[in-house]
Amino acid sequence: MDDKVLDYHDILLRRADVELLDGPFWVNDQIIAFYFQYLSLEKYPTTQGDVMLISGSVAFLLLHANESDASLTIRKLGIAEKKAVLFAVNNNPHIHSPGGGSHWSLLLYLVDQQQFCHFDSVGHTNLESAKRLAKVVEKGVGREGMDFINFNTPQQNDGWMCGYYTMQIADTACDLASVGQLGDVECLKQCIKFDVENKLPLLQEDLKATIGKISQRQASSANIQV
Repeated sequence: MDDKVLDYHDILLRRADVELLDGPFWVNDQIIAFYFQYLSLEKYPTTQGDVMLISGSVAFLLLHANESDASLTIRKLGIAEKKAVLFAVNNNPHIHSPGGGSHWSLLLYLVDQQQFCHFDSVGHTNLESAKRLAKVVEKGVGREGMDFINFNTPQQNDGWMCGYYTMQIADTACDLASVGQLGDVECLKQCIKFDVENKLPLLQEDLKATIGKISQRQASSANIQV
């Protein structure tokens, strides 16, 4: 039985992935990767040339690859040619278990400012992983010694919302990039606070609705082609 719910560019969502949105569950990389694709391709398409969103699986590979392979991947991705790059960071330390880990956070690389900003909704849980990833990126783009800021991020009060915080803060960053304000760190801080308070509570239902809408759109298109 095919349990595929949505085939969206290079992201495949199955029923088990989408069902994570039905309750107080930790979201997996597939959900975050889908949302990153959606932000780039549909919600903020004008940012595609300047902003890159990198899923947790790719960030995981960069963290655990040898230095030469990681640097080659960074060059192929064209990270140095962007204005901003957002990475979904996971605290999984096990190279042979790419689906593991227990926490998500967001690492923002502001290319022109040569600065990394880390947003973690549970204190310093992912700080070590984020700093390691920043060092990998530094070596890959040939610009070592950049600033690293661990932001005073709004904190979750539960054990499962980290992925939603990661997606919401990425959304906020893309929104600012779409109007040319992502480099304003103080504005970013204020906007994250506002969006976490006002938009994050709606994100779970909005995400389910978005997946449903795109799935229906694809089904209608398939029927028309037949």
